[in-house]
Amino acid sequence: MPKEKSSLGRSESSSRRRHLVEDKVAKKRRHNDDGNVG
Repeated sequence: MPKEKSSLGRSESSSRRRHLVEDKVAKKRRHNDDGNVG
């Protein structure tokens, strides 16, 4: 059980981290496209 829980948490954190990175990239693109908006 502990192993399963740890593996789930690890995958969740990695996916969350990836989501944060994608959000940062999206914000950068939006900022570049709209100029000073952001």
